[in-house]
Amino acid sequence: MTHHSSVRILETRRVNRLVVCCDGGHPVLGHPRVFLKIPPACQEVVCPYCSCRFVFDAREEQSVLPVSGRAAQGFVTAS
Repeated sequence: MTHHSSVRILETRRVNRLVVCCDGGHPVLGHPRVFLKIPPACQEVVCPYCSCRFVFDAREEQSVLPVSGRAAQGFVTAS
């Protein structure tokens, strides 16, 4: 697990892909869209903007996942 102790994790999302996209979850108050690669060795990554933690879980269904009031297959996207 790789994250700094000064980073406060606000939300944890389980995803079924090793590359995720985060925009802060809000079209107006979010942050620039970033693509984050989850290192296979640690199975998680933390967004540098909003401190959301994405945890890889291969068992997570391929179906639509709820993400901050939106739906995306395995990752967060902007509208």
